[in-house]
Amino acid sequence: MRRLPIVLLTLVALVLPACPDPTTPTTLWDGGTVTPDPVLPPGVDPAEEACKRLEELQCISKDGRPLWEPTPGGVSCVDVFRISESNGVNLHPACVARIKTCEERHVCTDKG
Repeated sequence: MRRLPIVLLTLVALVLPACPDPTTPTTLWDGGTVTPDPVLPPGVDPAEEACKRLEELQCISKDGRPLWEPTPGGVSCVDVFRISESNGVNLHPACVARIKTCEERHVCTDKG
């Protein structure tokens, strides 16, 4: 049980902060821009959609772990988003669900 907070904090550091204002394009490191639309249709679970998108894009964490797979502590991708939110940390799954490349997840997570 002690590993869960460490694993969760590691994931939060990797997939954190906030989506930018959806009306303001964000310049990416490669000079491109993206304007994420964090609004999903009603009835769609943002956490589930975010995890599906991470899998579709085959996004890998800095430590080489697929982001859509459970953590080493057994926490599912969907639960990472939900647990983080219940602890006051919004990982902005609706924004992550709309990324076009793995690098774009930082557009959602690197803004406070």
